[in-house]
Amino acid sequence: MQKLRFSKNLKFYIVMTVLIGMALSGFTVSRVFAEGSLISDLEQSSSYARQSIDYLSNRNIIMGDLKGNFYPGQNITRAQMITIIVRSLGLDITNIPGQATFKDVPKSHWANPYVETAYREGIVTGISSDLFGVNDLCTREQMTVMFVRALGVSYSSIHAGPVMENVNNLSDRKKISNWAVGYVEFALETGLMTGTGGSAFDPKSFARREQAAVVTHRFLSNKDIIMEVTTTDEKELTIKEVIALEESVVLVETYDQNGLPMAQGSGFYIGNGLFMTNYHVLEGASYYVMTTNGGKQIEAAGIVRYDRDLDLAIVKSQNLVMMQPLKIGSRGMVEKGDKVVAIGNPLGFQNTVSDGIVSGFREFTYGDNGIVNIVQFTAPITNGSSGGALFNMQGYVIGVTSSGTDDGSLFFAVAIDHAKSWIQELKAKAFKDITVLDMQDEIDAYMKVSEADIKNTVYKAFRALEEEDINAYMALIHKFNPTYGALRDFYLPLFKEYDMDYTLSRVDLLEKSYDTAKVSIKYSAKRALGPSLRDMEIIGYYTLSKYDGEWKIYQVRETLLHYLEGDTGNGNVGGVMDNVPGTVDTGDISSSINGSPLTFQVSDTFLHPEKPVIFVTDMNNSKVVSYNYETKEVQEASFDLAPERLTYYAGEVYVTLLKGKHSPYWWPESQEGAIAILDGETLAVKEQFDIDIDPFDIIAGRDGYLYIPSGSGQTAPMKSYSRQTLQEVSKTTIRNRSQVELHPTLNKIYTITSDISPRDMSAYRIANGVFLDGPFPGGIDSPYHGDYAMYTNFRISPDGKYIFNGAGTIFSCVLNNLGVMNYYGKISKPFIDIAFDLAGNRFFTGTNGGFIYEYDYATFKSTNTYKVQGEIVALYHRSGKLIALTKVNSKYYIEVVNTAE
Repeated sequence: MQKLRFSKNLKFYIVMTVLIGMALSGFTVSRVFAEGSLISDLEQSSSYARQSIDYLSNRNIIMGDLKGNFYPGQNITRAQMITIIVRSLGLDITNIPGQATFKDVPKSHWANPYVETAYREGIVTGISSDLFGVNDLCTREQMTVMFVRALGVSYSSIHAGPVMENVNNLSDRKKISNWAVGYVEFALETGLMTGTGGSAFDPKSFARREQAAVVTHRFLSNKDIIMEVTTTDEKELTIKEVIALEESVVLVETYDQNGLPMAQGSGFYIGNGLFMTNYHVLEGASYYVMTTNGGKQIEAAGIVRYDRDLDLAIVKSQNLVMMQPLKIGSRGMVEKGDKVVAIGNPLGFQNTVSDGIVSGFREFTYGDNGIVNIVQFTAPITNGSSGGALFNMQGYVIGVTSSGTDDGSLFFAVAIDHAKSWIQELKAKAFKDITVLDMQDEIDAYMKVSEADIKNTVYKAFRALEEEDINAYMALIHKFNPTYGALRDFYLPLFKEYDMDYTLSRVDLLEKSYDTAKVSIKYSAKRALGPSLRDMEIIGYYTLSKYDGEWKIYQVRETLLHYLEGDTGNGNVGGVMDNVPGTVDTGDISSSINGSPLTFQVSDTFLHPEKPVIFVTDMNNSKVVSYNYETKEVQEASFDLAPERLTYYAGEVYVTLLKGKHSPYWWPESQEGAIAILDGETLAVKEQFDIDIDPFDIIAGRDGYLYIPSGSGQTAPMKSYSRQTLQEVSKTTIRNRSQVELHPTLNKIYTITSDISPRDMSAYRIANGVFLDGPFPGGIDSPYHGDYAMYTNFRISPDGKYIFNGAGTIFSCVLNNLGVMNYYGKISKPFIDIAFDLAGNRFFTGTNGGFIYEYDYATFKSTNTYKVQGEIVALYHRSGKLIALTKVNSKYYIEVVNTAE
């Protein structure tokens, strides 16, 4: 992706052009005023705007009402603003889609052709996926973005030099939205926009009609000059070329005042003997050593700049080093979806490289006004990666890799923009004149952090558990704990039903800083009174954080170690409850296949609707397996392609076959895949045919059609195929990698996204294999976007009334469009899979830890609990029995639980 650079003389050119234009037009303006302007209320405008208003009105770019009034002092709407821009560019407004893109700008609306044209040209987007905000007042930052985009400059193409000088000099810089910062810098640097006085830009204030006229005039007069004096000489590097920059990334090791090692992290060279890293890597240490990729050790003189809240620090080396400094870029150089490369030292493995994409931009606040701009990305990092470099594909550092979540799904980097002023200042100095800061007060403050206080929080938590005091326990949980509500919901019923004896055997402090700590714990949970429970030994990791000066538990991650000796139980492997209703009969699928355990990854499963047979895909070995869990009989089908998803209908198994890896950058025009149709009894291949999309899921409808969504390409196709002819019938548009479910009445397909957050649901009306809502944007959108928790797994109840989402939320599933996907309620816990027994007025959910919860279908209240040996992969119900596919230590099992009372 190419980036723009500004000529140092660009603003001078534009200012001079404006002044010359004013001088040459002075006589003409006076003459027009004397003869009468096309705008009757021109005299009511500010003096600086009159020339621009008159200029635009004479070119039919702006118009007055029937009386010729322009109302220059009034605020301008988004629709009016975009209309002026489209008219200024002279764009063709006749080439617009037949269906309106935005619900609030229908075909009958006067602004429809202008909005559709601007949307087509990439000048404007909506305030949401289906709303433009047609009558909303236009803010100054929105107007700025529209004009810069009208120049053909995209967000990712903006590169304002080593520092955003103009934006950083604004007194209200923090009020500018993240998505607008780069555009504002571009507009200020080029002279397209100016501030409102007093070093302010007023980004959130509404633009007046006369201000819009002035900017439009300036835009028309100078757009050619702006683009003529910018260059696009930044080429995209190959990933190997970016990886070659690792020579400037170092391992950072820290030591306390006694010379004992404290921590390891990462850093990178920015020039002039300076290394950038995270502050938390250095916190509390007395000295530091950097080690290059070639093994050379560089002793540090000390910290020269730092900010605990930003988690950034710059270290000066003892002696000036000869290394290639990395190029410092900007968060504004990437957009969501752009490729990035992270280089650091996870777990001490020096200069480990990972790649991914930008998955989002976040703002974290601290204090009263502080904001940390964060880049969220998918390139994996872990402990030791902190302080490493996050590169864009031009080789610029755009962020300092900082943190990730415990489950390894989210990764974050502090935007390098926060350190640019430091870097500019320090690189301008002579090496000898760069002063090392006295960090003794910080070191003392770190050393004063009491390990006893940290551990005492853990002790208090376990004391509250022993006393079954939910209020005391929750008082120790940080209010921003991501599972705050779930913890309360878990312990309340537990305290009511069981009397547990919690005993701590070990508490170790792993890490600490001024305001965060990590603690390792080991404890036992023994049965006392009440229903029989298995005795367990558990190890956990608690992350603590300070809140109002007190330590609070911010995150909990626990793992079962083993059962305590002397526990007889009932033979369950990894279970917790004994004497659950019913019995558990296990059969090892893996050992039944070829006599020895297999460790294949189950991609998808489906239970035969009548027989005790479960169908499983084995992607690693390119097989589909059918397993009779009563007779232990096994059937297999092998393929040259990897089978991923499968379904069963009318004696046939339908399987998706992959010809490539799912990718948001595998565009529809080049996608390919295949579908196999197998005999449900023998697994013999009856048909196999190629399709021109990357198949992600498959529905075999009773209407005689197959429905297949794409797993690649971001905005992707979903197609239907005739089972009889195997030919494509119809198509629509979905989000790639969306899970799909067919409504029992065969009139709708429901989908949920997996690659965007918050999750979004859609419904697609169908009739005889034809999608009824048109190819784009396709479907009926959910009325909610982040209002209720949604996971990627969901299931429609067999009676078609409800959508059960894995997060535990329930939505209505009515047959007409009104009220479709409305929130209905929730059940007590999230689930991995769900099974229904509507004849018994109940349903079951499989959750983490092998627990199965039974609910009353009429009230959605939990009525019973079961426990299986392993972690639940899939759950089915038939004839009073639960059939669970579970996993224990990489081995798969079928576990059958009798639920009949």
